[in-house]
Amino acid sequence: MDKLWQETSEEVRRDYGQRYYELSRQYLRRELLKSRTEIHEVVDAMETAVLAQRPRFAYRPDGLLRAFQFRLLEIAPPVVQDAFLIRDTQPPASTLPGNRGIARG
Repeated sequence: MDKLWQETSEEVRRDYGQRYYELSRQYLRRELLKSRTEIHEVVDAMETAVLAQRPRFAYRPDGLLRAFQFRLLEIAPPVVQDAFLIRDTQPPASTLPGNRGIARG
């Protein structure tokens, strides 16, 4: 991720800001710690999805707790879904107050 950030144009790095980058790195690290260690479960689910005559709408090889969480999210009102999905995000620096001169478009 560091390499990609350094290869990104100066304009994009300025628009997003160092804080956005650092918080994104922290978020990805936390999510990786939650990811499945049994990769075959994920591959098996993908294989089933591709080969099934009648594939399911979604495959979640991530355990019962996560499946329950996502089921609750699916039936929640959109405002709750949005709050859940953006809870760990950081807006780009160019969209924050005081940085209006940087924002484009």
